[in-house]
Amino acid sequence: MLELATKQPKPYLIVPSVPTPNGELHLGHIGGPYLRADILARHLRMQGHTVYLACGTDSYDSYVTWQALKEQKPPAAICQHYHKAIARNLASMNIQLDLFVDPLAATHAQRYQSWCEKIFNKLQAKQALKQIKETLLWDDEIQAFCTGCWLLGNCPSCQAEVAGYFCERCGAHFKPEQIKHPRGRAPYQNLVKKSVSNWFMSVPTQLPSANGIIQPVHEVFANFQQAQQSLMRMTIPTYWSPPFTFAAEQSHGFFNYGFVYSYFLLMGEAIAAKFGSTINAFAADSPFITINTFGFDNAVPFLASIYGITNHLTEYKPFDYYLINYFYHLDGSKFSTSRRHAIWVSDVAEKAELASDIVRLYLASIPVHATAGDFDTRQFIDFYNDTATWLQTKLRHTLDKLAGQTISRHDECLTAQWVSLLKQQATYLTPQSYEPDRAVNVIEQWLVRYDSRLNEESSYTWLKGMALLLYPFMPELAGSLWRALTGLDIPQLADFAVTADSIRPLAATAYPNVLTPNQLATLSAERCSLEI
Repeated sequence: MLELATKQPKPYLIVPSVPTPNGELHLGHIGGPYLRADILARHLRMQGHTVYLACGTDSYDSYVTWQALKEQKPPAAICQHYHKAIARNLASMNIQLDLFVDPLAATHAQRYQSWCEKIFNKLQAKQALKQIKETLLWDDEIQAFCTGCWLLGNCPSCQAEVAGYFCERCGAHFKPEQIKHPRGRAPYQNLVKKSVSNWFMSVPTQLPSANGIIQPVHEVFANFQQAQQSLMRMTIPTYWSPPFTFAAEQSHGFFNYGFVYSYFLLMGEAIAAKFGSTINAFAADSPFITINTFGFDNAVPFLASIYGITNHLTEYKPFDYYLINYFYHLDGSKFSTSRRHAIWVSDVAEKAELASDIVRLYLASIPVHATAGDFDTRQFIDFYNDTATWLQTKLRHTLDKLAGQTISRHDECLTAQWVSLLKQQATYLTPQSYEPDRAVNVIEQWLVRYDSRLNEESSYTWLKGMALLLYPFMPELAGSLWRALTGLDIPQLADFAVTADSIRPLAATAYPNVLTPNQLATLSAERCSLEI
Protein backbone atom coordinates (compact mmCIF):
# COMPACT_ATOMS: atom_id res chain seq x y z
CA MET A 1 0.00 0.00 0.00
CA LEU A 2 2.89 2.33 0.63
CA GLU A 3 3.61 2.29 -3.09
CA LEU A 4 0.52 4.46 -3.62
CA ALA A 5 1.95 7.27 -1.49
CA THR A 6 4.53 9.49 -3.11
CA LYS A 7 8.17 8.67 -2.52
CA GLN A 8 9.21 12.18 -3.59
CA PRO A 9 7.00 14.72 -1.80
CA LYS A 10 6.86 18.14 -3.42
CA PRO A 11 5.72 21.57 -2.27
CA TYR A 12 2.60 22.99 -3.91
CA LEU A 13 0.92 26.39 -3.77
CA ILE A 14 -2.66 26.51 -5.05
CA VAL A 15 -4.27 29.92 -5.57
CA PRO A 16 -7.97 30.23 -6.51
CA SER A 17 -9.28 33.42 -8.08
CA VAL A 18 -9.88 36.23 -5.61
CA PRO A 19 -13.58 37.02 -4.94
CA THR A 20 -14.85 40.60 -4.79
CA PRO A 21 -15.95 41.55 -1.25
CA ASN A 22 -19.23 43.11 -2.34
CA GLY A 23 -21.46 40.28 -1.15
CA GLU A 24 -21.48 36.73 0.16
CA LEU A 25 -20.70 33.64 -1.90
CA HIS A 26 -23.28 31.43 -3.57
CA LEU A 27 -22.92 27.76 -4.50
CA GLY A 28 -21.87 28.67 -8.04
CA HIS A 29 -18.84 30.48 -6.61
CA ILE A 30 -18.00 27.58 -4.29
CA GLY A 31 -18.32 24.89 -6.93
CA GLY A 32 -15.94 26.73 -9.25
CA PRO A 33 -12.40 27.74 -8.26
CA TYR A 34 -12.65 27.22 -4.48
CA LEU A 35 -14.01 23.69 -4.20
CA ARG A 36 -11.89 22.53 -7.12
CA ALA A 37 -8.78 23.94 -5.42
CA ASP A 38 -9.66 22.36 -2.07
CA ILE A 39 -10.34 18.93 -3.57
CA LEU A 40 -6.98 18.95 -5.34
CA ALA A 41 -5.17 20.18 -2.21
CA ARG A 42 -6.62 17.38 -0.08
CA HIS A 43 -5.85 14.77 -2.71
CA LEU A 44 -2.23 15.89 -2.97
CA ARG A 45 -1.81 16.01 0.82
CA MET A 46 -3.25 12.52 1.06
CA GLN A 47 -0.45 11.38 -1.26
CA GLY A 48 2.15 12.92 1.06
CA HIS A 49 2.86 16.26 -0.64
CA THR A 50 3.11 19.60 1.18
CA VAL A 51 0.30 21.80 -0.09
CA TYR A 52 -0.59 25.39 0.76
CA LEU A 53 -3.90 26.90 -0.31
CA ALA A 54 -3.88 30.70 -0.44
CA CYS A 55 -6.54 33.17 -1.45
CA GLY A 56 -7.77 36.67 -0.67
CA THR A 57 -10.42 39.20 -1.64
CA ASP A 58 -10.17 41.62 -4.55
CA SER A 59 -10.86 44.73 -2.49
CA TYR A 60 -10.10 47.13 -5.34
CA ASP A 61 -12.69 45.80 -7.77
CA SER A 62 -15.07 48.56 -8.92
CA TYR A 63 -18.10 46.56 -7.78
CA VAL A 64 -17.05 47.42 -4.22
CA THR A 65 -17.81 51.07 -4.91
CA TRP A 66 -21.26 50.22 -6.30
CA GLN A 67 -22.07 48.21 -3.18
CA ALA A 68 -20.76 51.08 -1.05
CA LEU A 69 -23.21 53.44 -2.77
CA LYS A 70 -26.11 51.03 -2.27
CA GLU A 71 -25.34 50.56 1.43
CA GLN A 72 -24.26 54.16 1.98
CA LYS A 73 -20.96 53.10 3.55
CA PRO A 74 -17.30 53.75 2.75
CA PRO A 75 -15.77 51.20 0.36
CA ALA A 76 -13.26 50.08 3.02
CA ALA A 77 -16.13 49.25 5.40
CA ILE A 78 -17.83 47.21 2.65
CA CYS A 79 -14.60 45.27 2.06
CA GLN A 80 -14.06 44.60 5.74
CA HIS A 81 -17.62 43.31 6.24
CA TYR A 82 -17.75 41.05 3.21
CA HIS A 83 -14.18 39.80 3.57
CA LYS A 84 -15.23 38.31 6.90
CA ALA A 85 -18.48 37.00 5.43
CA ILE A 86 -16.66 35.30 2.54
CA ALA A 87 -14.19 33.75 4.99
CA ARG A 88 -17.18 32.28 6.89
CA ASN A 89 -18.73 31.03 3.64
CA LEU A 90 -15.53 29.23 2.64
CA ALA A 91 -15.10 27.73 6.11
CA SER A 92 -18.71 26.50 6.21
CA MET A 93 -18.02 24.54 3.00
CA ASN A 94 -14.76 23.17 4.46
CA ILE A 95 -12.54 25.07 2.04
CA GLN A 96 -9.35 24.86 4.12
CA LEU A 97 -7.22 27.93 3.48
CA ASP A 98 -3.70 28.42 4.82
CA LEU A 99 -3.86 32.12 3.99
CA PHE A 100 -6.75 34.50 3.27
CA VAL A 101 -5.47 37.97 2.41
CA ASP A 102 -7.33 41.19 3.08
CA PRO A 103 -5.33 43.70 0.97
CA LEU A 104 -6.71 46.61 3.01
CA ALA A 105 -5.62 45.17 6.37
CA ALA A 106 -2.51 46.61 8.01
CA THR A 107 -0.75 43.24 7.62
CA HIS A 108 -0.88 43.35 3.82
CA ALA A 109 -1.83 46.83 2.57
CA GLN A 110 1.67 48.27 2.33
CA ARG A 111 3.14 45.08 0.93
CA TYR A 112 0.47 44.97 -1.78
CA GLN A 113 1.18 48.58 -2.71
CA SER A 114 4.91 47.84 -2.72
CA TRP A 115 4.51 44.85 -5.04
CA CYS A 116 2.43 46.92 -7.49
CA GLU A 117 5.02 49.72 -7.51
CA LYS A 118 7.93 47.28 -7.71
CA ILE A 119 6.45 45.50 -10.73
CA PHE A 120 5.56 48.79 -12.42
CA ASN A 121 9.10 50.13 -11.94
CA LYS A 122 10.66 46.93 -13.24
CA LEU A 123 8.39 46.90 -16.30
CA GLN A 124 9.22 50.52 -17.01
CA ALA A 125 12.92 49.79 -16.75
CA LYS A 126 12.46 46.96 -19.26
CA GLN A 127 10.56 49.34 -21.58
CA ALA A 128 7.62 46.95 -21.42
CA LEU A 129 5.09 49.71 -20.74
CA LYS A 130 3.51 52.09 -23.21
CA GLN A 131 1.51 55.22 -22.39
CA ILE A 132 -1.54 55.51 -24.63
CA LYS A 133 -4.11 58.27 -24.94
CA GLU A 134 -7.65 56.94 -25.02
CA THR A 135 -11.13 58.42 -25.01
CA LEU A 136 -13.28 57.58 -21.98
CA LEU A 137 -16.65 58.81 -20.78
CA TRP A 138 -16.59 61.63 -18.22
CA ASP A 139 -19.28 63.01 -15.93
CA ASP A 140 -18.74 66.73 -15.25
CA GLU A 141 -21.06 66.82 -12.27
CA ILE A 142 -19.40 63.90 -10.50
CA GLN A 143 -15.99 64.97 -11.78
CA ALA A 144 -15.02 61.39 -12.56
CA PHE A 145 -14.56 59.02 -15.47
CA CYS A 146 -17.20 56.33 -15.91
CA THR A 147 -15.12 53.16 -15.58
CA GLY A 148 -15.40 49.62 -14.28
CA CYS A 149 -18.86 48.40 -13.30
CA TRP A 150 -20.26 51.92 -13.75
CA LEU A 151 -19.86 51.61 -17.53
CA LEU A 152 -22.66 49.66 -19.21
CA GLY A 153 -23.20 48.66 -22.82
CA ASN A 154 -22.83 45.75 -25.21
CA CYS A 155 -19.87 43.51 -25.94
CA PRO A 156 -18.11 44.48 -29.18
CA SER A 157 -17.60 40.76 -29.98
CA CYS A 158 -20.91 39.02 -29.17
CA GLN A 159 -23.25 41.96 -28.40
CA ALA A 160 -24.15 40.60 -24.94
CA GLU A 161 -24.88 43.13 -22.21
CA VAL A 162 -21.72 43.94 -20.27
CA ALA A 163 -20.48 46.06 -17.40
CA GLY A 164 -16.84 47.10 -17.46
CA TYR A 165 -14.16 45.80 -19.79
CA PHE A 166 -14.88 42.13 -20.41
CA CYS A 167 -17.75 39.87 -21.35
CA GLU A 168 -18.91 36.98 -19.19
CA ARG A 169 -20.60 35.30 -22.16
CA CYS A 170 -17.76 35.09 -24.68
CA GLY A 171 -14.73 36.02 -22.53
CA ALA A 172 -13.75 39.02 -24.66
CA HIS A 173 -11.61 41.73 -23.05
CA PHE A 174 -11.70 45.22 -24.51
CA LYS A 175 -11.08 48.92 -23.97
CA PRO A 176 -13.92 51.07 -22.59
CA GLU A 177 -14.03 53.09 -25.81
CA GLN A 178 -14.77 49.89 -27.78
CA ILE A 179 -17.95 49.04 -25.87
CA LYS A 180 -21.11 49.28 -27.97
CA HIS A 181 -23.99 51.57 -26.97
CA PRO A 182 -22.15 52.87 -23.86
CA ARG A 183 -24.07 54.38 -20.98
CA GLY A 184 -23.51 55.01 -17.31
CA ARG A 185 -24.96 53.33 -14.28
CA ALA A 186 -26.65 55.85 -11.95
CA PRO A 187 -25.50 58.32 -10.69
CA TYR A 188 -23.47 58.70 -13.92
CA GLN A 189 -25.89 60.56 -16.21
CA ASN A 190 -24.48 63.36 -18.37
CA LEU A 191 -21.54 61.65 -20.02
CA VAL A 192 -19.18 63.26 -22.49
CA LYS A 193 -16.05 61.97 -24.17
CA LYS A 194 -12.72 63.01 -22.69
CA SER A 195 -9.14 62.08 -23.51
CA VAL A 196 -6.86 60.62 -20.86
CA SER A 197 -3.54 58.75 -20.92
CA ASN A 198 -3.06 55.32 -19.36
CA TRP A 199 -0.28 52.77 -19.16
CA PHE A 200 -0.45 49.45 -21.02
CA MET A 201 1.87 46.44 -20.96
CA SER A 202 2.87 44.39 -23.98
CA VAL A 203 1.97 40.72 -23.56
CA PRO A 204 3.12 37.56 -25.39
CA THR A 205 1.33 36.69 -28.60
CA GLN A 206 0.99 33.02 -27.65
CA LEU A 207 0.14 31.02 -24.56
CA PRO A 208 1.78 27.70 -23.62
CA SER A 209 -0.22 24.65 -24.69
CA ALA A 210 0.39 21.93 -22.11
CA ASN A 211 -0.46 23.30 -18.67
CA GLY A 212 -4.23 23.16 -18.49
CA ILE A 213 -5.10 26.16 -20.67
CA ILE A 214 -8.03 24.78 -22.66
CA GLN A 215 -8.47 25.41 -26.39
CA PRO A 216 -11.40 27.86 -26.04
CA VAL A 217 -9.16 30.02 -23.83
CA HIS A 218 -6.44 29.99 -26.48
CA GLU A 219 -9.04 31.17 -28.99
CA VAL A 220 -10.43 33.98 -26.85
CA PHE A 221 -6.89 35.06 -25.91
CA ALA A 222 -5.92 35.16 -29.60
CA ASN A 223 -8.96 37.36 -30.28
CA PHE A 224 -7.91 39.63 -27.43
CA GLN A 225 -4.38 39.88 -28.82
CA GLN A 226 -5.64 40.85 -32.24
CA ALA A 227 -8.22 43.37 -31.00
CA GLN A 228 -5.92 44.98 -28.38
CA GLN A 229 -2.63 44.84 -30.30
CA SER A 230 -1.15 42.59 -27.58
CA LEU A 231 -1.53 45.26 -24.88
CA MET A 232 -2.88 44.81 -21.34
CA ARG A 233 -4.26 47.74 -19.33
CA MET A 234 -2.21 48.56 -16.23
CA THR A 235 -3.75 51.84 -15.01
CA ILE A 236 -7.23 53.34 -14.95
CA PRO A 237 -8.56 56.74 -13.81
CA THR A 238 -10.38 55.88 -10.61
CA TYR A 239 -10.21 56.88 -6.97
CA TRP A 240 -10.63 53.30 -5.71
CA SER A 241 -7.44 51.33 -6.34
CA PRO A 242 -3.92 50.97 -4.99
CA PRO A 243 -2.60 54.55 -5.42
CA PHE A 244 -0.71 55.14 -8.66
CA THR A 245 1.96 57.51 -7.35
CA PHE A 246 3.66 57.87 -10.74
CA ALA A 247 0.72 59.68 -12.34
CA ALA A 248 0.56 63.38 -12.89
CA GLU A 249 -3.18 63.11 -12.29
CA GLN A 250 -3.84 61.77 -8.81
CA SER A 251 -7.14 60.30 -10.02
CA HIS A 252 -5.27 57.37 -11.58
CA GLY A 253 -4.79 54.00 -9.95
CA PHE A 254 -3.36 50.57 -10.68
CA PHE A 255 -5.83 48.42 -12.65
CA ASN A 256 -6.59 45.47 -10.38
CA TYR A 257 -6.63 42.88 -13.19
CA GLY A 258 -3.45 44.21 -14.75
CA PHE A 259 -1.65 43.72 -11.44
CA VAL A 260 -3.33 40.49 -10.33
CA TYR A 261 0.08 38.79 -10.63
CA SER A 262 1.38 41.28 -8.04
CA TYR A 263 -1.33 39.98 -5.73
CA PHE A 264 -0.11 36.43 -6.33
CA LEU A 265 3.46 37.52 -5.57
CA LEU A 266 2.19 38.98 -2.29
CA MET A 267 0.60 35.62 -1.47
CA GLY A 268 3.79 33.77 -2.31
CA GLU A 269 5.73 36.07 -0.02
CA ALA A 270 3.17 35.77 2.80
CA ILE A 271 3.10 31.96 2.59
CA ALA A 272 6.91 31.85 2.74
CA ALA A 273 6.95 34.09 5.82
CA LYS A 274 4.17 32.15 7.53
CA PHE A 275 5.85 28.78 7.13
CA GLY A 276 9.46 29.80 7.65
CA SER A 277 10.73 29.82 4.09
CA THR A 278 12.83 32.46 2.33
CA ILE A 279 11.67 31.49 -1.16
CA ASN A 280 8.70 33.07 -2.85
CA ALA A 281 6.80 30.29 -4.65
CA PHE A 282 6.80 32.43 -7.82
CA ALA A 283 10.56 32.98 -7.92
CA ALA A 284 12.01 31.51 -11.10
CA ASP A 285 14.17 29.07 -9.10
CA SER A 286 11.41 28.10 -6.65
CA PRO A 287 10.80 24.36 -6.14
CA PHE A 288 7.08 25.03 -5.64
CA ILE A 289 4.58 23.67 -8.14
CA THR A 290 2.04 26.47 -8.49
CA ILE A 291 -1.59 26.03 -9.58
CA ASN A 292 -4.15 28.71 -10.38
CA THR A 293 -7.91 28.01 -10.45
CA PHE A 294 -10.36 30.46 -11.98
CA GLY A 295 -13.50 30.80 -14.07
CA PHE A 296 -13.54 31.15 -17.85
CA ASP A 297 -14.52 34.83 -17.59
CA ASN A 298 -11.26 35.63 -15.79
CA ALA A 299 -9.04 33.78 -18.28
CA VAL A 300 -7.92 36.70 -20.45
CA PRO A 301 -7.08 39.27 -17.73
CA PHE A 302 -5.46 36.67 -15.46
CA LEU A 303 -3.31 35.11 -18.17
CA ALA A 304 -2.42 38.47 -19.74
CA SER A 305 -1.21 39.76 -16.37
CA ILE A 306 0.65 36.56 -15.45
CA TYR A 307 2.37 35.95 -18.79
CA GLY A 308 2.88 39.62 -19.56
CA ILE A 309 4.78 40.28 -16.34
CA THR A 310 6.74 37.02 -16.24
CA ASN A 311 7.67 37.34 -19.91
CA HIS A 312 9.40 40.67 -19.19
CA LEU A 313 10.60 39.92 -15.65
CA THR A 314 12.21 36.51 -15.91
CA GLU A 315 13.14 36.39 -12.23
CA TYR A 316 9.50 35.37 -11.71
CA LYS A 317 7.67 32.40 -13.15
CA PRO A 318 4.04 31.92 -14.21
CA PHE A 319 1.85 29.22 -12.67
CA ASP A 320 2.78 25.70 -13.61
CA TYR A 321 -0.86 24.66 -14.12
CA TYR A 322 -4.26 26.28 -14.59
CA LEU A 323 -7.59 24.72 -13.68
CA ILE A 324 -10.22 26.64 -15.62
CA ASN A 325 -13.92 26.11 -15.07
CA TYR A 326 -17.03 27.22 -16.88
CA PHE A 327 -20.01 28.69 -15.05
CA TYR A 328 -22.54 26.81 -12.99
CA HIS A 329 -26.17 27.25 -14.00
CA LEU A 330 -29.01 27.02 -11.50
CA ASP A 331 -32.01 25.18 -12.93
CA GLY A 332 -30.94 26.08 -16.46
CA SER A 333 -29.98 29.74 -15.92
CA LYS A 334 -26.57 31.05 -14.87
CA PHE A 335 -25.98 31.65 -11.16
CA SER A 336 -26.15 35.42 -10.88
CA THR A 337 -25.47 37.69 -7.93
CA SER A 338 -26.86 40.76 -9.70
CA ARG A 339 -30.14 39.02 -10.60
CA ARG A 340 -30.29 37.34 -7.18
CA HIS A 341 -30.61 34.02 -9.00
CA ALA A 342 -28.57 31.93 -6.63
CA ILE A 343 -28.50 29.65 -3.61
CA TRP A 344 -26.34 31.34 -1.00
CA VAL A 345 -23.83 29.43 1.08
CA SER A 346 -25.14 30.98 4.30
CA ASP A 347 -28.68 29.81 3.49
CA VAL A 348 -27.50 26.25 2.89
CA ALA A 349 -25.27 26.09 5.96
CA GLU A 350 -27.30 28.13 8.45
CA LYS A 351 -30.97 28.15 7.43
CA ALA A 352 -31.42 24.75 5.79
CA GLU A 353 -28.52 23.28 7.85
CA LEU A 354 -27.48 20.93 5.06
CA ALA A 355 -24.38 18.77 5.37
CA SER A 356 -21.55 20.57 3.58
CA ASP A 357 -20.00 17.21 2.69
CA ILE A 358 -22.96 16.19 0.53
CA VAL A 359 -23.24 19.66 -1.03
CA ARG A 360 -19.54 19.45 -1.94
CA LEU A 361 -19.95 15.97 -3.42
CA TYR A 362 -22.90 17.06 -5.56
CA LEU A 363 -21.12 20.19 -6.83
CA ALA A 364 -18.04 18.11 -7.65
CA SER A 365 -20.19 15.64 -9.60
CA ILE A 366 -21.22 18.36 -12.07
CA PRO A 367 -18.73 18.63 -14.98
CA VAL A 368 -17.66 22.24 -15.60
CA HIS A 369 -14.22 21.77 -17.17
CA ALA A 370 -15.48 21.71 -20.79
CA THR A 371 -18.87 23.41 -20.65
CA ALA A 372 -21.30 25.01 -18.22
CA GLY A 373 -22.84 22.67 -15.63
CA ASP A 374 -26.33 22.77 -14.19
CA PHE A 375 -27.21 22.68 -10.50
CA ASP A 376 -30.65 21.10 -10.80
CA THR A 377 -32.48 21.56 -7.49
CA ARG A 378 -34.73 18.51 -7.96
CA GLN A 379 -31.74 16.36 -8.88
CA PHE A 380 -29.83 17.79 -5.93
CA ILE A 381 -32.58 16.82 -3.47
CA ASP A 382 -32.58 13.24 -4.83
CA PHE A 383 -28.77 13.12 -4.72
CA TYR A 384 -28.70 14.48 -1.17
CA ASN A 385 -31.23 11.97 0.12
CA ASP A 386 -29.68 9.01 -1.73
CA THR A 387 -26.25 9.87 -0.28
CA ALA A 388 -27.60 10.37 3.23
CA THR A 389 -29.39 7.02 2.96
CA TRP A 390 -26.36 4.96 1.99
CA LEU A 391 -24.24 6.69 4.60
CA GLN A 392 -26.77 5.67 7.24
CA THR A 393 -27.58 2.16 6.01
CA LYS A 394 -24.27 1.00 4.59
CA LEU A 395 -21.39 2.95 6.11
CA ARG A 396 -22.90 3.31 9.57
CA HIS A 397 -24.10 -0.30 9.65
CA THR A 398 -20.65 -1.59 8.69
CA LEU A 399 -18.80 0.55 11.22
CA ASP A 400 -21.21 -0.28 14.06
CA LYS A 401 -20.69 -3.98 13.33
CA LEU A 402 -16.93 -3.59 13.90
CA ALA A 403 -17.13 -1.28 16.94
CA GLY A 404 -14.93 -2.34 19.87
CA GLN A 405 -12.82 -4.74 17.80
CA THR A 406 -9.16 -4.65 16.82
CA ILE A 407 -8.60 -5.75 13.23
CA SER A 408 -5.07 -5.86 11.84
CA ARG A 409 -5.60 -7.68 8.54
CA HIS A 410 -7.12 -6.58 5.26
CA ASP A 411 -9.00 -8.54 2.64
CA GLU A 412 -6.34 -8.94 -0.05
CA CYS A 413 -8.75 -9.40 -2.93
CA LEU A 414 -10.85 -6.39 -1.95
CA THR A 415 -7.69 -4.36 -1.34
CA ALA A 416 -6.49 -5.10 -4.87
CA GLN A 417 -9.83 -3.89 -6.25
CA TRP A 418 -9.58 -0.73 -4.18
CA VAL A 419 -6.01 -0.05 -5.32
CA SER A 420 -7.16 -0.26 -8.92
CA LEU A 421 -9.99 2.20 -8.29
CA LEU A 422 -7.74 4.54 -6.31
CA LYS A 423 -5.27 4.71 -9.19
CA GLN A 424 -8.16 5.39 -11.55
CA GLN A 425 -9.43 8.19 -9.30
CA ALA A 426 -5.93 9.68 -9.10
CA THR A 427 -5.79 10.04 -12.90
CA TYR A 428 -8.75 12.43 -12.66
CA LEU A 429 -7.28 14.46 -9.79
CA THR A 430 -3.97 15.53 -11.28
CA PRO A 431 -3.21 19.12 -12.35
CA GLN A 432 -2.49 17.78 -15.84
CA SER A 433 -5.94 16.22 -16.22
CA TYR A 434 -8.40 17.50 -13.66
CA GLU A 435 -11.94 16.10 -13.82
CA PRO A 436 -13.44 15.83 -10.32
CA ASP A 437 -16.79 14.62 -11.67
CA ARG A 438 -15.14 11.46 -13.01
CA ALA A 439 -13.36 11.00 -9.68
CA VAL A 440 -16.78 11.08 -7.97
CA ASN A 441 -17.90 8.27 -10.27
CA VAL A 442 -15.08 6.11 -8.89
CA ILE A 443 -16.60 6.44 -5.41
CA GLU A 444 -19.82 5.01 -6.81
CA GLN A 445 -17.88 2.05 -8.20
CA TRP A 446 -16.46 1.32 -4.73
CA LEU A 447 -19.91 1.65 -3.22
CA VAL A 448 -21.20 -1.30 -5.25
CA ARG A 449 -18.55 -3.49 -3.59
CA TYR A 450 -20.56 -3.19 -0.38
CA ASP A 451 -22.32 -6.29 0.87
CA SER A 452 -23.94 -6.56 4.30
CA ARG A 453 -22.59 -10.14 4.50
CA LEU A 454 -18.92 -9.12 4.24
CA ASN A 455 -16.74 -10.63 6.96
CA GLU A 456 -14.86 -8.46 9.46
CA GLU A 457 -11.65 -8.12 7.43
CA SER A 458 -13.57 -7.32 4.26
CA SER A 459 -15.79 -4.80 6.05
CA TYR A 460 -12.73 -3.14 7.56
CA THR A 461 -11.05 -2.95 4.15
CA TRP A 462 -14.18 -1.53 2.54
CA LEU A 463 -14.49 1.20 5.16
CA LYS A 464 -10.83 2.21 4.93
CA GLY A 465 -10.98 2.32 1.16
CA MET A 466 -14.14 4.44 1.33
CA ALA A 467 -12.57 6.91 3.77
CA LEU A 468 -9.63 7.54 1.42
CA LEU A 469 -11.77 7.79 -1.73
CA LEU A 470 -14.17 10.19 -0.02
CA TYR A 471 -11.68 12.45 1.75
CA PRO A 472 -11.01 15.04 -0.99
CA PHE A 473 -14.77 15.51 -1.45
CA MET A 474 -16.30 14.82 1.98
CA PRO A 475 -13.51 15.73 4.43
CA GLU A 476 -15.62 15.98 7.56
CA LEU A 477 -17.17 12.52 7.35
CA ALA A 478 -14.07 10.86 5.88
CA GLY A 479 -11.86 12.37 8.60
CA SER A 480 -14.18 11.11 11.36
CA LEU A 481 -14.29 7.67 9.78
CA TRP A 482 -10.50 7.55 9.47
CA ARG A 483 -10.06 8.45 13.14
CA ALA A 484 -12.50 5.71 14.12
CA LEU A 485 -10.60 3.12 12.07
CA THR A 486 -6.98 4.13 12.67
CA GLY A 487 -6.83 6.63 15.52
CA LEU A 488 -5.11 9.10 13.17
CA ASP A 489 -6.44 12.55 12.28
CA ILE A 490 -5.83 13.01 8.56
CA PRO A 491 -6.37 10.30 5.92
CA GLN A 492 -3.05 9.43 4.29
CA LEU A 493 -2.28 6.68 1.80
CA ALA A 494 0.94 5.90 3.65
CA ASP A 495 -1.09 5.06 6.78
CA PHE A 496 -3.41 2.51 5.19
CA ALA A 497 -1.90 -0.32 7.24
CA VAL A 498 -2.30 1.51 10.58
CA THR A 499 -4.96 0.04 12.86
CA ALA A 500 -6.67 1.45 15.91
CA ASP A 501 -6.46 -0.28 19.28
CA SER A 502 -10.22 -0.43 19.22
CA ILE A 503 -12.53 0.56 16.40
CA ARG A 504 -15.18 2.95 17.62
CA PRO A 505 -18.53 3.94 16.13
CA LEU A 506 -19.33 7.50 15.15
CA ALA A 507 -21.93 9.55 16.93
CA ALA A 508 -25.31 9.49 15.21
CA THR A 509 -24.92 13.21 14.48
CA ALA A 510 -21.93 12.45 12.23
CA TYR A 511 -24.29 10.96 9.66
CA PRO A 512 -26.45 13.39 7.69
CA ASN A 513 -30.16 12.68 7.68
CA VAL A 514 -32.29 12.92 4.58
CA LEU A 515 -33.81 16.32 3.85
CA THR A 516 -36.86 16.90 6.00
CA PRO A 517 -40.05 18.64 4.85
CA ASN A 518 -39.01 21.70 6.88
CA GLN A 519 -35.62 21.84 5.21
CA LEU A 520 -37.21 21.39 1.81
CA ALA A 521 -39.60 24.22 2.58
CA THR A 522 -36.65 26.43 3.58
CA LEU A 523 -34.84 25.71 0.32
CA SER A 524 -38.04 26.25 -1.66
CA ALA A 525 -38.70 29.57 0.07
CA GLU A 526 -35.15 30.75 -0.57
CA ARG A 527 -35.39 29.80 -4.25
CA CYS A 528 -38.70 31.63 -4.66
CA SER A 529 -37.29 34.75 -3.06
CA LEU A 530 -34.21 34.63 -5.28
CA GLU A 531 -35.95 34.27 -8.64
CA ILE A 532 -36.57 37.74 -10.02
